Amino acid sequence: RGGGGGGRKGGRRQFTNFEAESEKKEREEKEARWRAQRGEADSDEESGSGESEESSEEEGEAKAPKPKGVSGLIEQRNPNRTGVKENRKVTDLPEGGVKVELSRREREEIKKQQYVKLQEECKTDQARADLERLAIIRARRAEAEAKRKEEMEGGGK
Repeated sequence: RGGGGGGRKGGRRQFTNFEAESEKKEREEKEARWRAQRGEADSDEESGSGESEESSEEEGEAKAPKPKGVSGLIEQRNPNRTGVKENRKVTDLPEGGVKVELSRREREEIKKQQYVKLQEECKTDQARADLERLAIIRARRAEAEAKRKEEMEGGGK
């Protein structure tokens, strides 16, 4: 075997010493009774000695690791680790309703419809310019028609 940490098996064995374990258990029970008499009973102590050892080890692991270096000073937000989104029922929504963000295409379509409506009512600059041009064209046509009629009447005599 190489020098890198050893294998899985063949290491030193650890055996439980039953006498020491039973003495430890009795001592903890005695302390628990003494605390119960004083009114300072801890729920961890009463739950059992074997579990208390495991729970203390788990508490050590459950604590968040201390950030190393500058990473503790920099605030980071991972969008994949955001809080759980709540799914709401339609009946639980407020009466006014939630304002829904429209997509770019939907917004453009609504603006286009509003512009067409204003065009029909002749309230836009472009519509006014179109009407002025139409009025000028009608006036020219009316003049041209009047000239033709005069020529027809004058040329016919």
